Amino acid sequence: MASEARRQHQFVDLPPEVLYDLGMGPAVRLVAAEEDLTEEQWTALGEACWQAVAVDPC
Repeated sequence: MASEARRQHQFVDLPPEVLYDLGMGPAVRLVAAEEDLTEEQWTALGEACWQAVAVDPC
C-alpha cells in the first residue's frame, strides 16, 4: 500500500525513515507503552499522522 501511494505521489517528499516516524511512530510508541486510548483518540491520531505525511491529506 505504501509503495503504491509513493508511486502516486501521495506522500510528501521526505526519506522513507522520516515518513515512517511521522506516519507510524506515534501509534507504535503508544502501543508499545500500552496506552489506553479511546476509539476517537485512535481515529484522531491516525488522521494526524496521515496529515503529517500526505501531499493532500483531505
